[in-house]
Amino acid sequence: MAQAKKVPLTQAPRLAIAGIKQFTGMEGYGLNATLYFDGQKVAEVLDEGCGGSMLFRYSSRATETDVVAYVTSLQLPPFTLQVNGNAYSVPTDLEALVNVTVDEEMERRHRARLLKTSVLFTVPGQPDWKYYSLTHGGRIERTQQYVLEKYPGATLLTA
Repeated sequence: MAQAKKVPLTQAPRLAIAGIKQFTGMEGYGLNATLYFDGQKVAEVLDEGCGGSMLFRYSSRATETDVVAYVTSLQLPPFTLQVNGNAYSVPTDLEALVNVTVDEEMERRHRARLLKTSVLFTVPGQPDWKYYSLTHGGRIERTQQYVLEKYPGATLLTA
């Protein structure tokens, strides 16, 4: 059986996750994955999607201590969340790093699927994260040319 692709955690290069499977839970998306530290499998990751914390099932207590010490040593700045116009500061812990990495990987996979049938592009004056798609019907270059003519300053996305 082929080994799942390991995705390095954002801002924590010694950590990676693999085998990401996402599902819909009672209060949002949940996930199952495997956590790697220095290339070795160290924990199973579970977020049940029920609004609670993420669960890490470590292979040993010593491994858990090493991973937590590594994340703490990075001294990463807290995340700022905007909820209903209020800003909240959230510490950057392992759960936050896994969530950010999973979000980025799911977005990468989504774009890869769209690119098989569509031209993706951004337009000036819109936020960086907002992109549009136009089905190309096998005529990629022609569709790209149309987008650039119709939306001057548009940026074509390739991955």
